[in-house]
Amino acid sequence: MSFSDLCFRLVGWIDKIISPPDTQYESATPPEEPKHGPLLPKYASLRNAVESKLEHLVRHEIPEHRELAENDSLELYYVEIEATTDEGQALLDAFCKEFNPAARQQWVRKFFGSNATVRLDCLAGVFSSADMPSTTGLDLHSQILNQGTPAVYQVRLWSKWVQALDASSHSTAIVRGSAVVLRIRDSQGQHDDIRRETYPVKLGRQSEITVEGTFASAGHCTLHWRGGRVELEDHSKNGTWIDGVRLHQQSKPLSLGKHQIKLGKGQGEVKDYPEIELDILAETTPISQPTPLNTHTPIASDMQALLAVLSAQDATGNPHIDVLRLPFSIGRGAGSGYVTPPAHAGVSGLHLVIESFNDQGAEVLNEANAKNGTALGGVLQGERFFWPFGEEITLAPKWKNAPPVSILLKRPGGQP
Repeated sequence: MSFSDLCFRLVGWIDKIISPPDTQYESATPPEEPKHGPLLPKYASLRNAVESKLEHLVRHEIPEHRELAENDSLELYYVEIEATTDEGQALLDAFCKEFNPAARQQWVRKFFGSNATVRLDCLAGVFSSADMPSTTGLDLHSQILNQGTPAVYQVRLWSKWVQALDASSHSTAIVRGSAVVLRIRDSQGQHDDIRRETYPVKLGRQSEITVEGTFASAGHCTLHWRGGRVELEDHSKNGTWIDGVRLHQQSKPLSLGKHQIKLGKGQGEVKDYPEIELDILAETTPISQPTPLNTHTPIASDMQALLAVLSAQDATGNPHIDVLRLPFSIGRGAGSGYVTPPAHAGVSGLHLVIESFNDQGAEVLNEANAKNGTALGGVLQGERFFWPFGEEITLAPKWKNAPPVSILLKRPGGQP
């Protein structure tokens, strides 16, 4: 063997040692990940269809709407997926079988993250068109949102806009309720012991009670008397903090006692972010309530005494609602005596009406009889039923995609 042949073989041997086989190069190449995280290859077309629809909503449709109504927010209830081919339907069925409803719901929540323009507290999940629950009481937001994406899947978003809260969104009647005492610290100094017993009480830079601060809105928030309790309603751009928790474009019922309110931000100097100490006193001297916004004409009545107490279990906790006048309505509608939270999507806008009382309980008109129903003692009730004191009813027990509301009827003294 010549010296040149030996050198040639030596170079080839060294090259094999320092260079791995071609197959190693291929297997070491990481797969390309989509924008929103790792993607299961077999579900790529389905996931891309849904996420493209949601992204178009966030990037285009919401900004276009908010150009004219900058404080509106969108409530998203359902993501509906419809396959346009047999192959696509088979893949969609496999997807729904592999991932349970909670996992699919979490996928959508993760996509939106902390986007404040989309409210997900009423999101019931992601469904195939064949498995869609009843949409009674819900609105299909718009035809724009409902135009299916091309290709294998069409995606529909069941949603509706929540308009910025203003004077026209609720009754403007002056009502009397629990006394509140406000102590304000803002850019103008400290203002102590501002007392109010009538509602609504409006706070902001250009409101009934002036609160000055760089990040306070002209009409920042309002205290209402609804369903026998005080509620704080935020209308602002930057939000209102109640006991350290942000409230934005929503209402929150408040318990008796003291609450720390911060306008614009949870922390910061009062010249920028005013502070309000709100003390809700126990005494309640109601003289009237707003007329419930329902189809029933209120019975003329001068009754001002406490008729009953509703002890509820809902998404906000365990609120107690005083029944002060008849008829008394319960539902998700803003004019109800007891307004159930949006998270309980199965509750109707007008779910039921308490029409009268005797010493044993209440006569009730069950408006939701033909929809998601009302149960007493675990038994679904008809159009009218009697609700005894000390007994609990369940609103929307037939609705399986959102939690029900439970309400215990108590006598005026708080005893069952």
